[in-house]
Amino acid sequence: MSYQSEISKKTLEQFVKLGGYEIVRYDRASKRWKGVSEAARATKLHRDTVTRLLKEQPTKPVKKIEPLYYKQFEESAGFKRLKVELEHKPWFKDVKRVVLTAFHFLGNKEPFQWTLEDIQKVRRDCLKLRDPATNDIHPNNATELRRAIRALNMYELMPALEMVPKLPAGKKLEWFLEEPDLIKLIHAILRPDTLLYLYTGVTSGARHSGTVTLTPERIRTARGEMLIYETKRKAYVPKVMPQCVIDLLNEYIIDFQFKGDQKIFPYGYEFYNRSLKVAGKNAGLTDETTTHILKHTFVSQASFHGVSLDIISKQTGTEETTLKKYYRAEDVRRARHELRGEEYGVISFPEWIEKTLHPHFVARYKEIKDHYARTDGLRLKPIAEPKAKAPRERRKRVFSWKAVQAIVESKPTTEKGKRLREYWTAIWEAHLKAPEKTYAELKETLLRA
Repeated sequence: MSYQSEISKKTLEQFVKLGGYEIVRYDRASKRWKGVSEAARATKLHRDTVTRLLKEQPTKPVKKIEPLYYKQFEESAGFKRLKVELEHKPWFKDVKRVVLTAFHFLGNKEPFQWTLEDIQKVRRDCLKLRDPATNDIHPNNATELRRAIRALNMYELMPALEMVPKLPAGKKLEWFLEEPDLIKLIHAILRPDTLLYLYTGVTSGARHSGTVTLTPERIRTARGEMLIYETKRKAYVPKVMPQCVIDLLNEYIIDFQFKGDQKIFPYGYEFYNRSLKVAGKNAGLTDETTTHILKHTFVSQASFHGVSLDIISKQTGTEETTLKKYYRAEDVRRARHELRGEEYGVISFPEWIEKTLHPHFVARYKEIKDHYARTDGLRLKPIAEPKAKAPRERRKRVFSWKAVQAIVESKPTTEKGKRLREYWTAIWEAHLKAPEKTYAELKETLLRA
């Protein structure tokens, strides 16, 4: 360690007592924080030295260093209004971050005093909020600013955020689960609801937003259909399902006691997306198994097993042109038959589901369902393994004459307490006469008497 660090350690305690650094302002020309606190003057410590010491001694109780404008922002009337209006929202932190950046960029100007020119300046010149791909304010940051403007009821600032360019469209995933990978994934899933979620996805082609709306009363067993909500149509649409899938879903509903209007997949997107990713990783799959891959798998496997493109389009709620563009929706075996002369032997889609996939789903469901408690259907609760308790060593009881004295001096109110006090009073008096005798000897003497 350097000589400077050794000397700095001696003064670090004094530095902490005096409150540490207080950042006064940010100099844009030098791109450095300016201003020295009383602690810095007294100890003559440089900021880099303190940073290095904190890394070497992370347990030191050093006060967190925050810029002064943080405090000014939290004391402003605009932030207090935002806190009242939006604090309960899950995206409040994002709004706070963007508004704080704009606040500091505008020279710590009170949000209620912002003008149209100020927002235009933030959009044009604030590098922290800019998207390098479009050389304009990032669409997400523009959304947070709009939310703040609505909460502050300053709609006259909205024109400054019009025509924000959208982000370039990302590359769509084009892969799907081949039969061997799908079977591996089935046996790597740990929860019964995730298993049935996977089964429903690869056999119906429904989106996540529709699958999670499924309830027992929306399963039409006699007709072999399920009513699944389509977000694009904003209506419940019947999806034709293989009978074996509906039978296993009904067994799952009975096992976990779901009622008529309860969601049989009670968790959200993040939960099932994470569960499928973990299962795919445990199964040794190279690509991520997200919730959307289930739809890819349905489209590709259905077309592979002879389902026409127009039926796939109706089942998934996706236009045929989109299916051709983003999914492998061609009949691979037909192409190989026509171009290479290979035998065109393919079983139908429902036969493939029932004979190939269904036995694996049933076997895995029976393996994992007993590890989860049957609750009221609102959630699936894993049964905890009973912990083996270590045998407790019984301590040898130690007789205390102080405890006997406390009983004698007490004033019991119950009959039992009075009888105990009478007994221990006799023992106590005998102990005072013969203090060398033990309690057992005194007890035996009293019993003989």
